Amino acid sequence: MILVLTGPGCAHHDPLAPIYNYQRIGVEIGVDLTKQEGSYSVGCGRFDEGSGTNFIAGAVYDKPIEDLFRIELFGGFRQRNVSGNYRTTEASIIQTADRLVETDLAYDNIGKVRFTYLFGQPSFKFYPIGALYIGAGVNIGFPLGVETIYTKDILTRAVTLQNGEIIEAFYPATESSDPKSKVFPAEDPVDVSPLLVDPIAYIGAEIRVGRRWFLGPRISYGLPVMGAITDPELKLTSIQGTIGVRYNLR
Repeated sequence: MILVLTGPGCAHHDPLAPIYNYQRIGVEIGVDLTKQEGSYSVGCGRFDEGSGTNFIAGAVYDKPIEDLFRIELFGGFRQRNVSGNYRTTEASIIQTADRLVETDLAYDNIGKVRFTYLFGQPSFKFYPIGALYIGAGVNIGFPLGVETIYTKDILTRAVTLQNGEIIEAFYPATESSDPKSKVFPAEDPVDVSPLLVDPIAYIGAEIRVGRRWFLGPRISYGLPVMGAITDPELKLTSIQGTIGVRYNLR
């Protein structure tokens, strides 16, 4: 009788205990650090280096296939945007109060390419030590939208002419609301891949926070094998940091 009455009060859950053989559902949400391989063209330039910090989120289902192995299906929404820049010095025309003046100006050329994907990611997970797991699979992306944006910033603040006159370099109000920066209309790039398939590997941990609930971080790496844009070829490398929640279906 004493054991029956006191036993439940002493029960607890080991947060590092191994995962039991139940099907589970959950979510993953976090950031995607994207870096380009290759180049892309936008506006007047070609950009060879670029990166961006993006958002990824989705729903997860996993189930056991052996004692230490599980199969996982992860699907949702992700951004894969990159931005790059380079500087140039170009002959330019400045409008003064009474005349036009030609002089060299320094510019910062900024190119952005923005991708939005729905994705599915099947993978296999292995739990070698308690709550620690590793996994590998493939991320299959379906583009919802792609656009490129070109911006040209004036770096030269003022120009001194031969006669000693100092004039300011700026965009007229009819061209840009910002006198030092001009954003050109967004463009829809051609040669966008209709499907993007990337192998992916990850490592993570799941901490038990209740009888049926698990919470933990994950680091994933996506290896690009296909070009998101094919001409010129642009590949996207991703390192993701996410937080996941799982719920046992039992």
